[in-house]
Amino acid sequence: MKKFTTQWSAALLAAIVFCCMLPEGAWAQVPPCDGGSGNTLTQIEMSEIYVDVNSGNCKVLVPDLLGRWVASPGPGFQLISVSQAPSSSTLVSLTGGSLCPEGEVEVVITALFFYFGDPVDDSDDILCSVIGMDHFNIVESTPPSFMGLTDMTISVTTDCDIDGADIKPLLKKANVKDNCTSKDYLVANSWVTRCDMMEPADPECPEVVQCWTFHIIDACGNENEQDVSITVTEDMPPVITLPASFTLNANSDCEITEAQLLALVKAAHVSDNCTGDATLLDNLTVEYFSEEGCAVYPAPDGMVVCPENPYGAYCVSYRTTDACGNESAEETVKIYVKDVTAPVLTPPSNFTVCWPDPNYPFENFTSEPTVVEACDADCDITCLIYSQRILALTNPPRGAYGNNVYPTINIAPGPRVATVRVCARDLCGNGNINPSLAAPLPTNCCTFNITLVYDEGCSPPIAVDKKTGAQLGNFELVSPETGLVEMDADDELYLGAFPNPVVHHTQVYFNLPREQSYQLSMISQDGKPLFKSVAKGLAGRNVVNVDRRSIQASGVVYCTLETEDRSQTMMLLLSN
Repeated sequence: MKKFTTQWSAALLAAIVFCCMLPEGAWAQVPPCDGGSGNTLTQIEMSEIYVDVNSGNCKVLVPDLLGRWVASPGPGFQLISVSQAPSSSTLVSLTGGSLCPEGEVEVVITALFFYFGDPVDDSDDILCSVIGMDHFNIVESTPPSFMGLTDMTISVTTDCDIDGADIKPLLKKANVKDNCTSKDYLVANSWVTRCDMMEPADPECPEVVQCWTFHIIDACGNENEQDVSITVTEDMPPVITLPASFTLNANSDCEITEAQLLALVKAAHVSDNCTGDATLLDNLTVEYFSEEGCAVYPAPDGMVVCPENPYGAYCVSYRTTDACGNESAEETVKIYVKDVTAPVLTPPSNFTVCWPDPNYPFENFTSEPTVVEACDADCDITCLIYSQRILALTNPPRGAYGNNVYPTINIAPGPRVATVRVCARDLCGNGNINPSLAAPLPTNCCTFNITLVYDEGCSPPIAVDKKTGAQLGNFELVSPETGLVEMDADDELYLGAFPNPVVHHTQVYFNLPREQSYQLSMISQDGKPLFKSVAKGLAGRNVVNVDRRSIQASGVVYCTLETEDRSQTMMLLLSN
């Protein structure tokens, strides 16, 4: 009997060692115990077991579930072991990323039984198992966290608005982490909300410091949030878009003012992502600048010289700033200035003239009205009295009014009063020289009275060509170019030309105080002689007709009149 026991114990020990050497998972390959063997494995504890995921690397520690089971051997069987798979205290790596690792994990409980039969014949030995299934629940309750998420700055774009869609991209993968959920998932599923109601002080300047809350959630629904101060800035400069040039009418003082230049820029020319056009125009500044091709400002002889500005275009630059102080790029423009203001005539006091013969045509008077021309106060340079008209003549023999009056019967010497109207037009073409008699008198015209005292001792106020008898006096005969009467004589040269610019031909006119020789010459800007006329002039108004084809030049030329007493130079602008 003792020998049997010893042999049986040795066989049982060998079986136990064999089972212990089986790898985990191989126990299920041990044949199950026969249903009639009486071997049992019973779960005596049914409560749910929850295990939290490791907070660092998404692993779970398998709990010991063996205490929840009781194994009993059948007749002739011995209980070798009760084990679980996976074994307790095993760290199991879970699948995270965009998936939540929570769920139920099954655990296999295995009881091994051994039956030792005939000690001499081991063919009747039995190793069998009884298997039970248990489980535990994985819980992932660790919330995600923020890493280095601090105050930030954001600039508004063309829509001039900051909302959640603009703030959310500020969150990067480097700012979040979780024990299981990937950073890509955390960023993609984040959202933001406002944690204050701070609005910009200026509706046109969105700069403000706002509080925004970043929210993140992991794949298992664990949330976290952090408030961040977001500084909103606006650094997009406004834009000015202008044409290459403007043509501007000079004002009544023959100047262009800063207000006129600013008024050229309209709402259609300025834009900004935030600031309104009215503010941009209010912040508009303009200044002159000099470079090649730009006229010098201020111009030495005024901003306009009829018929056009001989100094070229004035160059100005525009800038504006938006409500946040961002300055636009400089926009440069050329300004062409023209004179649109008619001369203003102020009538002289009524005066008396001595007339030699009542039958002598009344063509002129010895005094002229005061002329105020905006772009040049000297009417003899930029302005011509083109038209005179006798509106009334006391006791005329018959109505023969117009530019000249020719009485047809002898009238005894004595005073008569002529009401005269004169009109002026400048070389820019400003001024109506033939206004309706029924209409109000324009400012370029005036009327006054002349008392004619007939005295045969008077000297005629007109010059007469002694060879031809043609009357060339203080008023030239009607101009073939304009059909108008030229201006009256004076004791100065009063050199002028019409038309100027010269397209086909021009008339150079000047006054001589007495009959004398003169020389009229023209030279180019580089001193090349272009035209020369030497003749003897008459007292009063003289006219030299010049054909454009005789002047082989273009642009500006200098026209000089020289007499034995004085000389005067003017500029002519020749067409190309």
